[in-house]
Amino acid sequence: MRRLLTSSVLLTALAGSISAQQPASISAEASADTMPAAVVQRFVDAANARDARAMAALVAPQAVFARFPDGQVLAQGRDSIHAWYARRLPAVSPGFRITVLPRIVEGNLVVDQERFTGTTDEQGQATWMYLVQGGFIRRAWVLDGKAKAAP
Repeated sequence: MRRLLTSSVLLTALAGSISAQQPASISAEASADTMPAAVVQRFVDAANARDARAMAALVAPQAVFARFPDGQVLAQGRDSIHAWYARRLPAVSPGFRITVLPRIVEGNLVVDQERFTGTTDEQGQATWMYLVQGGFIRRAWVLDGKAKAAP
C-alpha cells in the first residue's frame, strides 16, 4: 500500500511537471492503439512473449529508461533499450510472466505495479512509471528501493 501511495504522489508530481507541455485533454481523434495504457500493455505483452524487438518498437527513438529517484540511466535510445531487453529476456524461465495490478493512468503517465511469476527471484515485483506521447514510450522509470527491474 505504501508503494501505491508513493507511486500516486510521484504520478501527481510528474503529471504537473509535464502538463504545460501537453494539451489538457487527449484528442478524440487519438487512436485507441496510441492511448498510453494500450501502448504500455502492448509493451508488457511483448515482454511476456520475450520479444525484445516488439518492445523496442513501442519506445521512441530517443527514449530513456532510468531508475527513480536517482536517475541512473538503464538504457537510452531505442537500439540500447532493445539490446538491454534482448540480453535479459532469454535468461528468464519459460514460465515467467508479468501481470499488472494495479495500473494507474493519469493523462500521458502510466504507473504499473508489475508482479512476476515463474521466477526464482525473491523480489517478484517492480513499480514502473511510463511517459507515453504520440503512441510511444518516451521515458520509463523503475522505482528504486527494493524494486528490481523486470527481466
